[in-house]
Order: sequence, then structure tokens, then C-alpha cells
Amino acid sequence: MKSLFKKREAPFVYNRYYLIVQEKWVRKMEILTQGFSKKHLILFLVLFIAFSSVYFLFIVYEALN
Repeated sequence: MKSLFKKREAPFVYNRYYLIVQEKWVRKMEILTQGFSKKHLILFLVLFIAFSSVYFLFIVYEALN
């Protein structure tokens, strides 16, 4: 159990393809959200969380019935 908490001696190295996809995702999101203010981004985040929560609760409700 003690070995699970041992500190790494060498830094973690990500896969090359993961880094390429991550970079493309960042560029695409920068282009899509270029004209939005901070208020708009927060509003979209709140709406996303609200819709996701409603969907999750609907799935749970249907599973229990």
C-alpha cells in the first residue's frame, strides 16, 4: 500500500498523439469562443450544467421506475 503513494522520480510523459489532439482541440475552441465575453462563457457553462443535471436526473428516474 505504501508504494501507491510513492512520489514519482521522473515526470509523467504524455503520448505524442494525445498532445497533438489536445493542441487541435485548444485551437478549435479558441476559434469558436473568440468573440464571447466572460459573462457569456459563464452563462453557457451554467446552462450546460443545468441541462446535464436534468438529463442525469431523468435517466435515474427512468431507471428506478
